[in-house]
Parts: sequence; structure tokens; C-alpha cells
Amino acid sequence: MSIDYTQNNSSAVSEPTYDSDTSYVYTSNVGGKDVYQMSPLTAAPANIVGVSYYTIVRKTDAGARAFEFIVNHGGTELVVANSSALGTTYNIYEAFMTKQTDGASALTVSALDSALIGPKLSA
Repeated sequence: MSIDYTQNNSSAVSEPTYDSDTSYVYTSNVGGKDVYQMSPLTAAPANIVGVSYYTIVRKTDAGARAFEFIVNHGGTELVVANSSALGTTYNIYEAFMTKQTDGASALTVSALDSALIGPKLSA
């Protein structure tokens, strides 16, 4: 199943382990981004030391492509990883954050529950 990023597409990326080309989301529109809101935490920890976000991407068309991995806590969007030369094989990009995307605020349950994350085609 392949779904254009403009559609309701969470079913294509909701598996616990990625399934390669069985289901995926795509776009060829530069500037197009596909963000997802995280599911609420099931328990509230006393402290949140850090959080890791992951995305798995590759290009599927000809020509040069670049992407940005974006995270948004409370309206501040931050590029946390990028690639200026996407290849045709899957690559995993990780962002480990100890603060909210404003760079100053501590991570909180409400910030994580409302976080938006996803890839953006930048070139």
C-alpha cells in the first residue's frame, strides 16, 4: 500500500517495525511534509530526561532529493535531522532531544503528547 502524503495515511506507517515497501507514504512535492501526532503516554513519569524520535526514508524517483526530519512541540518547529542526498535504500534518522523544540523548556508529558513529527521533502 502506498499513500500520497496528502491523504489520511497513518495506517501506512503505524506498524511497530517498518515493513519496507509493503506500506509507505510518498510525495514528490518539494516543501511537502507529513507530520504525525504521537499517541499519549500511558503513564506519567516523574521526570523526562530525553526522548528519541525516528524516521525511515528513501527516495523513489529519479534526480537529487533531500529531506528534513521535523519535530514540533507547542508550535515551534525544529529540523532535528536532514540529508542533502537521499539514496534509494532505506536509512534511519534519529533525533535525541533533552529539551522542547524551543531549546529551553524541559520536556513534559503534555509536550510529548502533543508532539508532531515527520519528514519534509526539502529538495
